[in-house]
Amino acid sequence: MASPSCPSTAVSDVDSVVHLESWAAQTTEHWTTQVRDEWRRQKRINNSLRFRARKKNELLHLRSERERLETEQDPPRREGIASIHAELPHAFRQLALENDALRSENLRLLLKLQQSEHSLSLMAEAVCRLQLLRMAHRAYQAEFDAVAHRTRGIPAERAPSVGHVLGWTVHRAAPPECMAQDELSFTYIRLMTRMQCSLLDADNMVAHSDINPWPLVVTPPNWSQRQRHAVNTQVLQDLGDECRVMVVNIPGQKSHSTYAAISDN
Repeated sequence: MASPSCPSTAVSDVDSVVHLESWAAQTTEHWTTQVRDEWRRQKRINNSLRFRARKKNELLHLRSERERLETEQDPPRREGIASIHAELPHAFRQLALENDALRSENLRLLLKLQQSEHSLSLMAEAVCRLQLLRMAHRAYQAEFDAVAHRTRGIPAERAPSVGHVLGWTVHRAAPPECMAQDELSFTYIRLMTRMQCSLLDADNMVAHSDINPWPLVVTPPNWSQRQRHAVNTQVLQDLGDECRVMVVNIPGQKSHSTYAAISDN
């Protein structure tokens, strides 16, 4: 009875051995893989630790080198900073003194420039007066009265207007015979406006008023009343209490227009 069961048992043993060998091979391969992975991981850890240690040593070396350099350079640097702080107040004071000196010099030069401009203006005015006096003969009261006498009584209905004084219209009386003989142009005031004052008061007011706003006998071309403030009138000669020789200067864009006039109240 035992002999028929032997082959079956042998086959079962063989299968067990094969299964055991397969399990052993798989287990060995699995362990080998785990060991290899663990070795690689440990290797990476060791490399990282060595790298960190090297970097740390380098950083410590750099810090120690910096501390050494700072220790060597610290005394001169402190001395330089202390010297700069000590010199700053003196430098500020020096700059303030130089600024005050420059301001004083600038003010002095500006004042000198204004004085020079004023002197040049006075010289130019004196030269202008001298030229006007050299160009014309000295006026005499008798000659003026003789010429003015011929113009009195001349009708002025058609005489042109040259301006206004205290509301009175100023006309130009220039007969052809006067212009031909004496080369003079006379103006007179025609009393056509009522005023709340006597003629004596009006005459005194005109005689003692400023001569700059008086009417202009001659004006240059392209001249307008807006330029009236720039006209300058000066007295060259006094012929009497109420008679004077005047010169009128009218500035223009390219040149000045100047004429002489005699005022007699």
